Order: sequence, then structure tokens, then C-alpha cells
Amino acid sequence: MNKRLIILLVWSFNFFQFTTLQAQSIETSADSIYLCGNDTLALKEYLRAFVITPTFSSEVLPLKISRLYRQFGNYDKSIQFADIYYFTTQNPSNKDKALIEKIQIYFSIKDFNQAQLVATQLSGRSAGQLDTKYFYLGMCQLMKNEWTSARSDFSKISYVNDSTQIAINQLIDKAEKIGNQDVTWSMYMSAVVPGLGQAVNGDLKDGLNSFLLIGTLFVTFLQISNTLTFSDAVVSVGPWGARYFIGGLTNAVNAANKAKQRKIDMNAGKVVDVLKGARMKHRYD
Repeated sequence: MNKRLIILLVWSFNFFQFTTLQAQSIETSADSIYLCGNDTLALKEYLRAFVITPTFSSEVLPLKISRLYRQFGNYDKSIQFADIYYFTTQNPSNKDKALIEKIQIYFSIKDFNQAQLVATQLSGRSAGQLDTKYFYLGMCQLMKNEWTSARSDFSKISYVNDSTQIAINQLIDKAEKIGNQDVTWSMYMSAVVPGLGQAVNGDLKDGLNSFLLIGTLFVTFLQISNTLTFSDAVVSVGPWGARYFIGGLTNAVNAANKAKQRKIDMNAGKVVDVLKGARMKHRYD
């Protein structure tokens, strides 16, 4: 009995060693594949290593998988593996890495409320971690158009001095001005000239389609009026004209909102650049 037990224990130990080494070998191979730029194959190999020994593979493996899923746009899977990494690691700094990964996922899908909720969970144990926390909180507030809160969070970052704060405030003031712009003028423009509201806001294709479609319907309306009667033109062409005319007005407003958001996003990028510059200067001072 004791001999059988010893054999079983030895076999279990050898099997454990074999699977662990196999998973580590696959993960190392996947790292090389990733560095060579074959992200699809790297993800498959990382998943294979994780399936073989999810408990005994490297601690950082779920984070690698999460980042690749985010890169491929599979955000549900990306969040799933970020959570696995968060709950398996015991290191507070690594837990912050998992949370930052989730914040970036939510930024990718423009869910800034969830991103803000996750950002509040960042530990802030050190000055650097606290800066990271206020950076992400400030960015969430900025993208949610909560200008005052954004200014407040950015001001709490340790490397933000007076001149940096002034530069950030100017960019936030500009974003606020953009955010408060009235988009109904685009609708009025498309009401006068079909498609003009879309074209002015950068959607040239939709603007041209709207112009040609409404123009064709208008010409058809005139032809039917001359050939038959005005009533026939109203009955046959009127409903289609009204439908596409109203649709063009709606599209003009949507195009204006998208253009507004693009400007706000560009402004947010400038805020990030200012903060990067301030951080680099702080490091070398």
C-alpha cells in the first residue's frame, strides 16, 4: 500500500513538473512569436499555455492575453483575463496593472463611466501610483465633459506645476467651448442645401449622397407635376422626399456631434501631451 502511494506521489510530482515546464516553454515561445509581430499566433500559444496549467503558468500570462484581446477588439475576453490577473496576483502593483488594463479597455469602447469606476480602485500607495490614479480620473472627467472635476483631478498630480496647470486649463476651456457649441446650425444648413450640414462637418460622402438623392427626387417631382398633376407628384414622390429630407437633417446633426467629439478627443490628446512633457521635465529636474 505504501509502495503504491509512493509511486502515485512520484508520478503526480513528475506530471506536475512536466505540465508546468511545458506551459512555460509554450509561453516563452509565444513571447518570441509576439516580438516577431505575429500577434494572432502569439495569442493562440498564450491561450494554449494558459489552458495546460492556468494555476501554475506565469502570473503575468492573463495580462498578456488580455492585451492581445484588446488589440483585436474582443473587449469582453480582454476584461475577463484582466480580471483573472487581478484576482490571482497578490502584488498591489500588479493589481493596479490589471485595473489600468481595464481602464484602457473601457476607453477603447468609450465607456467612461466604467473607466472612472475602475480608476477609483487604483491603490495610490506611492506618489507615482497616486499620479496615475489622478491622471486616469482626470481623463475620465474630461471625456465625460465634466470640466471642473477634470481640472481638479489634474491639479492633484505631483508633477503638474503652475505653468502646466495653466496650459491644461486653457485646453479644458477650449474643450468646454467646443462641448457647448450648438449643433442645430448644421440642420439648418442641410435644410437650405441638402447635404451641406454633413459636408461642412467632414462627412462628404453622406452630404453628396443626400444632395444627389434629394435633388433627384425634386427633379422627379417637377417632371410628374408637368406630365401629370401636382397631386400625383405629391402622392408618388412626396413621402419619399419627406423621408430622405428629414433623414438628411438628422444626419447633419449626427455629423456635427461627431465632429464636435473629434475636436474634444484631439484636445484630450493635447492634454496628454502636456502632461507627458511635464512628467519628463520633472524627472530630469
